[in-house]
Amino acid sequence: HGVMLSELVWQGTKPTDEMIAHFVSQYDAEIAVADDAIGKVLDALREQGRYERALIVVTSDHGELFGEHGMYSHGTPPFEPMVHVPLIVKYPGDRRAGERVARRVSTAAIFATILRELGVPTPEGTNVPSLDEPHDVWVEDIDQKGERVLVGYAGDHKVVRRAAEAGTYTFVYDLARDPGEEKPLDDPRAAAELRAALEALAAAPRPANLADVPVIDAEHEAKLRALGYVR
Repeated sequence: HGVMLSELVWQGTKPTDEMIAHFVSQYDAEIAVADDAIGKVLDALREQGRYERALIVVTSDHGELFGEHGMYSHGTPPFEPMVHVPLIVKYPGDRRAGERVARRVSTAAIFATILRELGVPTPEGTNVPSLDEPHDVWVEDIDQKGERVLVGYAGDHKVVRRAAEAGTYTFVYDLARDPGEEKPLDDPRAAAELRAALEALAAAPRPANLADVPVIDAEHEAKLRALGYVR
């Protein structure tokens, strides 16, 4: 009845299986609505004779957790349900039609892919590869305490680096053997190169946001908290 799962969780309610099933059904309905809307856009492009020469990219900004690791909604640690999102690319013409690519890619590479298709040079100072170029995949997030979380991938290994007041904590998962990320590897030698690369990324200077902190009224703050964007 208009109440979001994240609202219940942050208010201290423990969701029951029945409640989770309900919210999953609502989420599925949202996916169906989005699918219908995308279909209408594609139909309009066809009617206008623009579909064949169009470059179309469909993706998502994040996934959703429905009880995995005891967590709900988004704005949570970057487990795979949060960061493994859909990505569909339709190139102009029939180029590569029906091809499925299993390789892990970064959504940051969509930027360079669009520019390349348009024949526009990548802006000076950027070093972003296209989807077809081999590239590292990183995930960056801020946890509930405002601390930085970094994730890197190499083969089947996923390394999660979490900063905290007491220092940093690093976890290595083997996604092939443990796709649910239930048990980090105990071997301190696992993914040594990836660990080192993640440390180098963490040490690199970050751009600063010097803009004034916006003032948010109570109503909008409540909505942002319900969506998981404000803690």
